[in-house]
Amino acid sequence: MYRLLLVLTITLGFKTYALPNYSELMQLQQVLKNDIEQKNSEKSIKLNDIHTLFAPSQGTHIVTYFTINDNVEYPAEVLQKLNQHPDFSDLKNQLKILSHQLFSLEKKQKMEHVRLSETQSEQMVQDLMLANQQKLELAHKYNTLKTSLARVYLRERLVSSLKTTVAELLCDPARFKVISDNTHDSVAITVNTWPDTKNGKLSSLVWVVAGNVIEQCQSTAKEVQFLLNQVTEVHL
Repeated sequence: MYRLLLVLTITLGFKTYALPNYSELMQLQQVLKNDIEQKNSEKSIKLNDIHTLFAPSQGTHIVTYFTINDNVEYPAEVLQKLNQHPDFSDLKNQLKILSHQLFSLEKKQKMEHVRLSETQSEQMVQDLMLANQQKLELAHKYNTLKTSLARVYLRERLVSSLKTTVAELLCDPARFKVISDNTHDSVAITVNTWPDTKNGKLSSLVWVVAGNVIEQCQSTAKEVQFLLNQVTEVHL
């Protein structure tokens, strides 16, 4: 089966007077890596790698690489969404009907081949070949749609989980200290997702959290949901 590589770039913005040092970046990278691995229960999603970079004009970038493995059994929630999708449900029913028809044709050929004329026998062989070809084509459409939809649903679960994981980290003053003294700084999390098709375009999602929101979340022990409610989300 195919694998989909997801590239998520997390950008943390700083003012020139609040440049993080190397040890802070490495610590932040390791903390986030540990959080993601500990909270990711999806067998079909794996964090392959994570890097921390810094660009003076842009800020700090934590780049993480995720792989979605189509060979692993999908979670129950993903399977439920698949079965609720009208196109997938329709293909599934068509494939089931065609399989029954093919089974009936095969049984009929075995039972009646002695009584059939040569012309009738050849016609039945052709009917079986056509039914098998239709089943192969339908199965290909079914598997292609299943893989495509499953990747979408798995990405949604990954993004949702990652957003909460990052918010929990930002709200924890003991673990996130990089910009806690400069409340005017902001944090931007950019999620870049590689498309399913070769000719597709890269999808990008950006979350922006104001520094004063992070400061409030840390200093007043507000719930993580407070920060999540303050996130500005932009689709590029």
